[in-house]
Amino acid sequence: MDKEGFYTLKGYTMMEHGLITSSMEDYLEMICRMSEQSKVVRISSLAQALHVKPPSASKMAGNLRAQELIEFPKYGYITL
Repeated sequence: MDKEGFYTLKGYTMMEHGLITSSMEDYLEMICRMSEQSKVVRISSLAQALHVKPPSASKMAGNLRAQELIEFPKYGYITL
């Protein structure tokens, strides 16, 4: 669990039980699709593909990293 961030009760419960939301599924699916074309995925490219702002994509990537679904080092690229 990401000890730097704060989450809602729902967020903590989801991370504790390994649940993912439909939004998380959308991000994971897009990361998978983009990974087929490139080994790494940039936050800016992911945000553009999903029509969201980069800070939103970065926050979701952090949530996915906290559940150990992706690798996303600070200021790095997203990899599966």
